[in-house]
Amino acid sequence: MKIGLIAPFEGVHRSLGYEVLGAVRLAVQQQNAAGGVAGYGIELAALNDDGVPATAARQVAALAADPGVVAIIGPWQMETAQAAAPALQAAGLAAIIPAPLPDADLALAPNAYRLFAGDDALAQALLTAIPTGARLETRGAAVAWSSRLTILLPTPDPAATTVIVLTGDAEDVARQLTISPCVGTMTSCLAGPSAGEPLVTARTGDAANGLLWVTSLTRPACDGQAADFCQAYQTATGAAPGAYAALAYDAAAVLFAAIEASAQPQRVDVLATLGSIVRQGVSGIIRFSAQRSWEAAPARLYRGGDLLEFP
Repeated sequence: MKIGLIAPFEGVHRSLGYEVLGAVRLAVQQQNAAGGVAGYGIELAALNDDGVPATAARQVAALAADPGVVAIIGPWQMETAQAAAPALQAAGLAAIIPAPLPDADLALAPNAYRLFAGDDALAQALLTAIPTGARLETRGAAVAWSSRLTILLPTPDPAATTVIVLTGDAEDVARQLTISPCVGTMTSCLAGPSAGEPLVTARTGDAANGLLWVTSLTRPACDGQAADFCQAYQTATGAAPGAYAALAYDAAAVLFAAIEASAQPQRVDVLATLGSIVRQGVSGIIRFSAQRSWEAAPARLYRGGDLLEFP
């Protein structure tokens, strides 16, 4: 049987795509070496979405047309995940989406399970880093987490500092940083999970030093509980695993557990079983809520590449 992977393997987001591809391939190889799942070997069908929303939707349809595919991992960006959600509903395929798919889009895609924090959790995390009375200036179109942040923010003080909120995809964030670098105080600029994509650092360098951003991604503890994963990934790919690799590896492991627990390893059975899986992964404990979202998903704040701790 097959599992599908939709990620950007070409274009400006290709480094993200190949990081997750290496992790899912590793998970498949290890599972097959251990005897497969439910008596079946696992094959990976990986399709490129270029980081383009319309392409992501088409790739869902392409995987759905292959009867051997029982579940999908991806897409990996908010915009591509939003575009793919309606196609996932039509396909009848279980999907783990390791991206900040907004709550409203998740509700419309009953086949999808979000391996990421929701709108409110992302906004609440950012709120802890905003000075009392600060005013928000949004640069870019409002998105679910930024709209929630505006609602949660206390009444601003006209004389207080202004905090810049960068929305949009990784290219948009990088473009804004190039125009107006965030090199001031820690809270001068805020952004969502897209700021954590490799493209942003590659394009902006020191211009992003003052940027504070929120994500559910977690670098694997290679000197601790994730040591075996890190060593295996390094051996397989020649590179150290990043946070995207860790989440991809966990997503594959959760799918394998759902297939193993299914009455029959078919699409409808895997979908019925996925919501009940509980697993300790390299990114943390994975359990899905009734809303099909990662229960107790982390919402962590970073500045540059450094994890921040706020009360």
